[in-house]
Amino acid sequence: MSTSYLPAGWTPERLRGATPADFASLSPEEFERVNQSINEQFNEKTPAQRKAEMHASRRAKQNALREREGLPLLSPVAAEPAAEEPVEHKTKPQLVEVVERNGWQSDFGFVLFRTDYTDEGAWERFEEVFNMLIDESVAAEIQGVEKAWMEEGVMVKMVVDDALEGAQVEDVARNFHAIKEAGEIPPGLDLPMCLMVDSDSLASINDPKTTIPFLLAVDVDYDPDHQQKLDHVCENGHFKVAISSLMPDLYPSLASGAFTSARLKPFANPMFMNAYGL
Repeated sequence: MSTSYLPAGWTPERLRGATPADFASLSPEEFERVNQSINEQFNEKTPAQRKAEMHASRRAKQNALREREGLPLLSPVAAEPAAEEPVEHKTKPQLVEVVERNGWQSDFGFVLFRTDYTDEGAWERFEEVFNMLIDESVAAEIQGVEKAWMEEGVMVKMVVDDALEGAQVEDVARNFHAIKEAGEIPPGLDLPMCLMVDSDSLASINDPKTTIPFLLAVDVDYDPDHQQKLDHVCENGHFKVAISSLMPDLYPSLASGAFTSARLKPFANPMFMNAYGL
């Protein structure tokens, strides 16, 4: 990935492997210029080239997390293919690896709680865009890998109950455990974090000024009344996450058991992002 603008002290190599924390260190003006340059370069590439570059960038960010936590680094993805040739993975995408390792042929994903019931039209729009982004991100992640069944196996269990109107993060965490105790959460959805849609999440899709649709990832063990803070639970029990990064990035991190919310939150500044960290 080349760009016509680099912040002071940055190299093209640093930009290619930049994490959300790196981008957060930029001034608003620098961030905007980098964002614009990357978007221009991205739009000039063919679909096959864009997908290959996204995989390489995602793998670099996964390795940044692993290096930070002292975990073994992943092998690099295949080099960018020529023109429109299909991308072939030299290593399996992390989503494929974690699903196969756990033996899940279906029903893997997240539990999602709706906590805003003020605008039914906004919710319907959210569902439409949410499902589209999940489908697109999974298809892009596993392209080049003959795992079509994975696209059908993704499941997001949406909990829609107007009794949850205005629910706080700790309420969502408690409801997750109640549903789990009732035996209503499949193993592939039983993660350390669930999802929460509040008014800001709805606005991220329905407000045309917002370019990154997001929702909240909630640590299911968050309890502000707990006498002793749990080290694995992130501050305030939640962080924003881009919808397009849920299955390719957040899900493997949680389902593999390698990362807790406390370890992931530093990379959510201000949001756990997609492959480009933008």
